[in-house]
Amino acid sequence: MYTVLIVDDEPLICQGIRSLLADAGLPIRQVITSTSGHEALDHVRMEDVDLIITDIQMPGMSGIELMHQAKMIKPWVQTFVVS
Repeated sequence: MYTVLIVDDEPLICQGIRSLLADAGLPIRQVITSTSGHEALDHVRMEDVDLIITDIQMPGMSGIELMHQAKMIKPWVQTFVVS
């Protein structure tokens, strides 16, 4: 079972992706949503995140920077970019 972190500064996008994952029938244990890169990094530190789905352009911290920082914290985490 996997834990997925969805990161987008638009909450409706997060909810839409969450719904798609719920309907996909994948072995997902938990879906976490975050509206900023900084908040997402807190989740990466505190949760056993397997996959990060992120937007590239977000205020404060871009998705590219988030991916870089997340890999430094947990090198095994996989990322998927939605733009």
